[in-house]
Amino acid sequence: MTQTETKRNKSTFSSFELVRWVSCIVLLVIALLYRDKIGMGISSGITLSIKSIIPTLFPFMIIADLIFSVDICNLKMSRVYSRLFGFPICTSEAFILGNLCGFPIGAKMIGKLYEDGGLNSGEVAYMLGVVTNPSLAFTIGVVGGMRGNAADGIILYFSLISATVAVGKIFNPKNEKYGNSSVISRQSFDLNTSIKSTGYNLISVCSYIVFFSAVISLASCFISDKLIMSIIASLLEVGNATSIIYQSFGCGLESLILTGFALGFSGCSVFMQAFSFFKNEIHRSTYLIMKLSEGLLTAFFAGSIKCITNLYC
Repeated sequence: MTQTETKRNKSTFSSFELVRWVSCIVLLVIALLYRDKIGMGISSGITLSIKSIIPTLFPFMIIADLIFSVDICNLKMSRVYSRLFGFPICTSEAFILGNLCGFPIGAKMIGKLYEDGGLNSGEVAYMLGVVTNPSLAFTIGVVGGMRGNAADGIILYFSLISATVAVGKIFNPKNEKYGNSSVISRQSFDLNTSIKSTGYNLISVCSYIVFFSAVISLASCFISDKLIMSIIASLLEVGNATSIIYQSFGCGLESLILTGFALGFSGCSVFMQAFSFFKNEIHRSTYLIMKLSEGLLTAFFAGSIKCITNLYC
């Protein structure tokens, strides 16, 4: 390495370090100036976790461990599932539980399949795009209940599943090796281990929610436009996003469409949660493109169904 190149590298390193130090100081000042608003966001995230996330996830995560250990979806059922939806045979349980019980259950089960050699990294990225959705209980119970209309919750959940299947078919890599389910190791169910694992995973999930709740609360100090704030919240964390959309737009068509996008995309919080189960590099771009497509399709389907039902009912 020449003397000129050495000086250039030192200069680049120094500039990078300077940017890092300045960024840390700016973040520290913002945290001090807006500590009350950040605290409100953290409190909101904790409340959301205690009242909605933990009650709807805890039992289902233990049930998911039980189902994965006993192989409820036999080979014939899995083949029907694979032909119907075009997904890998060995992912039937992850798809069903991921969409019924919500994240991170689907991602956790895909992680187990990846560890056992049932899926490669490309297939993992593809499957994460269709198993990391909000649960049936959250979509109909929490979101529908918040809107005061269970029918809206049903429309949103139906639109979400329809968009997931459509995106899955569009992005299907059509890999013929999907039939290999014999590599899955079915370990006996241990309740003690399952409870500990579920507790650890729930703490992780709630930590992401609390962090992004604080970020969203801080962003609201600088952004007053309701639409922009709703979109930003949808890109960050779905639980906060559905609440902000309802508070900003009520129960109208615009609100339903925005909520559909938030549910379909699921936010960066779910993105980070999903990939936390994998130590090796997984293609994140595939996941992001699929989830963005799901968000747009869910919004379109929900808006279309709502318009049709209003027209004929």
